[in-house]
Amino acid sequence: MNVLVYTGPEVLQSSLTGVLSSLKALLLPHYAVQPIEHTALAKQPWMASCALLVFPRLDQPFTAPSSTQIQDYVNRGGAFLAFGAGARCSTRDLVSGISDLSLGSSTSLLKFFDKFNNVYIHPTFGGGSSEPKLVKLRSLDGDVVRAVYEARPSEFTGFSGQKGIKVLGRYVPEEGEGDIAGVSPPIQHRHSSHKKPMSPN
Repeated sequence: MNVLVYTGPEVLQSSLTGVLSSLKALLLPHYAVQPIEHTALAKQPWMASCALLVFPRLDQPFTAPSSTQIQDYVNRGGAFLAFGAGARCSTRDLVSGISDLSLGSSTSLLKFFDKFNNVYIHPTFGGGSSEPKLVKLRSLDGDVVRAVYEARPSEFTGFSGQKGIKVLGRYVPEEGEGDIAGVSPPIQHRHSSHKKPMSPN
């Protein structure tokens, strides 16, 4: 099985380099870690042999024609991991018609339908850049990671009260509970549950 890493024009090269090297160190020889560009995603039969589709950090919205293929892959049980991405959860399709005009610069055509909660999940990418800074993250197990570089905090909105949502980590503030740094929502197809994690790079 293959782990495919997206290499389209939206990808930050520094993130791509780090993601490829990290995944190869973790997964070889059990999985083949291979790059894939947007034309191949749209036209090649990659889904059957793909164990995981990975997006490094993008510096602009993902609006490639392969959005449909990626959505079909996830909705049929495929696994999708996006670094440096946020997400919006909504009961309506935010990218249909003219409603996407209100989403700002991070609007993406990519969306997933969570049948468990009857909501749409819209990954968000890009939307500006700044100098990376050190942030602290608290993991699902309560461990604090103190040296994570983050250029733009990932934002997750609309997930409060949704069932089956696993918060993978939170930013550690000076006091109180921090904002969500990564989630793993259930994307259901028929009788199975598949998760689409998104987290900061």
